[in-house]
Amino acid sequence: MMRQWIILAAASLQVLVLGFMAGQREAVLHGGQAIKLRSAPIDPRDLFRGDYVRLSYEASNINRSLWRGDLSSRKAERGERVYAVLEVGDDGLARVTSVTDGRPDEGLFLRGRVGWHGGTQLSVKYGLEAYFMQQGTALELERNRVRDADGQVPVQVPLDMDVAVGGSGIAVLRGHQWAPVGLGLRLERQPRTTGRRRQPWTGIVELALLNASEQPLAIVDLPDGGSFDLLPSERWRDNPCRWIGENKERPSVRDADVRLLAPGERHTLRINLRDEAWFVTGPEDTSPRTLVDRGNRTYWFRLVYRPPSPETIEGLAHAAAIWHGELLSRAFNGRQMVD
Repeated sequence: MMRQWIILAAASLQVLVLGFMAGQREAVLHGGQAIKLRSAPIDPRDLFRGDYVRLSYEASNINRSLWRGDLSSRKAERGERVYAVLEVGDDGLARVTSVTDGRPDEGLFLRGRVGWHGGTQLSVKYGLEAYFMQQGTALELERNRVRDADGQVPVQVPLDMDVAVGGSGIAVLRGHQWAPVGLGLRLERQPRTTGRRRQPWTGIVELALLNASEQPLAIVDLPDGGSFDLLPSERWRDNPCRWIGENKERPSVRDADVRLLAPGERHTLRINLRDEAWFVTGPEDTSPRTLVDRGNRTYWFRLVYRPPSPETIEGLAHAAAIWHGELLSRAFNGRQMVD
């Protein structure tokens, strides 16, 4: 008899805990602060749980330079609770400015748990990784993420998630929207010759910026790829390489640098990463060389579109139409690999 009471009490406690958690999330959904997080959907279907999109966020992998508190001096344990401090940018997206093992006293932050801890990367899960949808719509959502056209650079359009955040850092998904602009990347290879399975990479990347919105908007294409930065990626391994232009001063934007795009229109450009302006320092602080160099080619990089600040474009003909969001390209390396 006593055993039955213990089992009943344990079951009742579980129900109470689940009810409390559900009520807590419902309160956040209706009363939390509204933010947007940028994500990339993967694995759109799980046969045992119905249609959903599994999400990975830009905020999911946090570089060592942003670790604070005890995290900066020790290895975090899997499942350990951490807090990602956020800041909302000019484009309305919330981005991580630091992560700590102690709950912040104020400000906007997400509560999460450590997925894995690498040498320079910390993977964090926030309970926002599964986005459930109506039957049959998850695959359609995944297909719409990549906008392809015959012979053109395939463009990935980011999915921005609407999220409600409570004062304790608990977050709940509310919905989604497509980013207004998508970015595509393709490595340009030399013409095919007989007997070669893979043609050498020329060092040139082809980029495409697509207006994925329903209204005209403008992007800025500075000469020689000046609207882009080269960012070392450390998602898979430590990357000691650094781009020599990371502190470069951008030239002033002219009307000729602004491209007004109609809905569905794309603008393409090419960047030659063999040019000296795109050199990187290697793992041993050697003299700058191209990322295609034998000592650098295994390290991964991304190109980042960074628009000018609003105050630097005042007076331009299409200043009001210029989009002020940032975009990350797919990761690539000097071995012609693209993620």
